[in-house]
Amino acid sequence: MEGPITINAPPWKQSLQKQLKARNEVQTDYFTQLITQYADLLEREQGLTKRNSELEKEVLRMSQITPIGNDTQTVAELEKKLHKMQEDLTASYKRNSDNATHLLQLNAQLKNIEDDNKSKESEIEEWRAKFGEGEDAFRKLEEDIQEKDLTMQVLKGELAALQQELIRSEAKIKSLEQENKGLVDRWLQKMAQEADRLNDANTFIESVMHQNQRAAFDKKVSESALLPHEKVSILDTMGITEVVDVILPKTAKKIIEAHKGDANSIVFNAYGSIFATGGNDTAVKLWDVRSGTLKSNLMGSVQSVMNVAFSNNDEMVLGASNDNGVRVWSIQQGRVKHTLTGHTNKVLSAKFAPDSQRVISGSHDRSIKVWDLMKGYCTRTILCFSSCNSLTLDHDGRVIISGHFDHNLRFWDPRSGEKAEEVNIHSGQITSVFLVPDGNSVLTNSRDNTLKLVDIRRMEEIRSFGHENYRNGVNWNGACTSPDGQFVVAGSLDGTVFIWEAQTGKLATTLRSSQK
Repeated sequence: MEGPITINAPPWKQSLQKQLKARNEVQTDYFTQLITQYADLLEREQGLTKRNSELEKEVLRMSQITPIGNDTQTVAELEKKLHKMQEDLTASYKRNSDNATHLLQLNAQLKNIEDDNKSKESEIEEWRAKFGEGEDAFRKLEEDIQEKDLTMQVLKGELAALQQELIRSEAKIKSLEQENKGLVDRWLQKMAQEADRLNDANTFIESVMHQNQRAAFDKKVSESALLPHEKVSILDTMGITEVVDVILPKTAKKIIEAHKGDANSIVFNAYGSIFATGGNDTAVKLWDVRSGTLKSNLMGSVQSVMNVAFSNNDEMVLGASNDNGVRVWSIQQGRVKHTLTGHTNKVLSAKFAPDSQRVISGSHDRSIKVWDLMKGYCTRTILCFSSCNSLTLDHDGRVIISGHFDHNLRFWDPRSGEKAEEVNIHSGQITSVFLVPDGNSVLTNSRDNTLKLVDIRRMEEIRSFGHENYRNGVNWNGACTSPDGQFVVAGSLDGTVFIWEAQTGKLATTLRSSQK
């Protein structure tokens, strides 16, 4: 197997031939001299055995020869020769024994070498099989590479074509964007003109109504001067003929299973005819106040809805969600009109501006955003340094009032985004901010289990409300006042509704249903 190494053979075959040559040098050539010596020793042993036989015959022959006369010297010499021959024979036997022992050792080594050779040959056969498999796999890989090269060439051609198409599309998009920008600018100018006309019309109508109300008031005053016993109510001059007194409830008139899971927020529209709820089932639902029946199920949020609010014109309702967005639905159509995305964390509170054309949202990402519904995007982002749990606006929409995780109540200018004031009145995070109907104060609720009434003109605490059994259990727990501002209302962790007198801070009553 020592044939010459084929130069043009595959690398694996050249490697195999080199390994076989190295094996022969170690396992065959190394023992060539040993085998030659063994053959020489065997030949010498055979010669000595033959010579020993001849000497034995000679001794036997000599022992049979009768000595002539008394030639003792001849006998002595023969005995000496015999003794020497016996010594030679003994030495020959000893050498033969040593040679036999050495021969056995050599046979054992040769057998071990043969066994080792057999093992090596089996390993070589296995490697040959593996090399064959590797060669087949290598051949298959070469075929796959060729196929992939062809595919790559095709893909490169397609990519070049797509890049050309992309360049043409980008040029077309740029042209369309310029055209769209021109159209948007023209549309905004048109809308601004329409808004100016509407504002002029509203101003004119308000001035006419004010003049009419003033004339009616002056008429009532003049009549009261003529009729001293007749009382004139200023509410009559405003067209309000009936005033409903707030009566504290005692029991639940109706229990509604509003959501699958927690209901996180509830709010009434301006006319008090419907109310909206938002819950953990991602839905915003509209309900009829009198019958308690479901009027509309508004879907679109991906996660829990944490806050709901109506627009002042009662045409829209919004839902602030844990999916980092705010959605605005048309109440009449029951469809999403705007999806306001831009916050990077859950949105816990959102409110419409008084003109119903803007939305203010507060998020756990420590920012407050102002959204223009006419344009459909964020017009200002206010960094408020702490997670915003709740917010509201004053009646004119000129001040944003927000309650935060760091216990502070902050006041912001939505036009400039600057902080106007900051009040620290709680020892826990603020969960709710509610503008009292008189517009001069706000009601806050906090995780320190107290509610505070704050004068927003003097930035001072007016009154505090609390009870040993009242517990504010969540970061979005709300609070409000009655329509006449005479009572303060908040829900406790155990499901109890606490009602305090706004003027004294005393607990008026508690309401508890069989369900929390």
